[in-house]
Amino acid sequence: DKWDAASEAFAAALNLDPANVDALYGLALARKCAGAKVEAVKSFTSALEQLAKQEDATRSNVLGRLARGHINFIQAGDWKLTNVLTIES
Repeated sequence: DKWDAASEAFAAALNLDPANVDALYGLALARKCAGAKVEAVKSFTSALEQLAKQEDATRSNVLGRLARGHINFIQAGDWKLTNVLTIES
């Protein structure tokens, strides 16, 4: 389906540049939409790790809050942007 195709495209981009935050975030979204919750959380977590290394603090903050919100929603059913859940492996 379209989410599997999107996941494959983002994975191909990551093969070229494993630290590509946009590809990590896109892969996480595609996995979330495909219902692959565990894989989505792993990808959002990887995106957060790469965001911590970025020079653009504003972009890192915005994408980081969104990634944490998606993780919260997957794990607890709520975005809880004021509370950050501990990421489970």
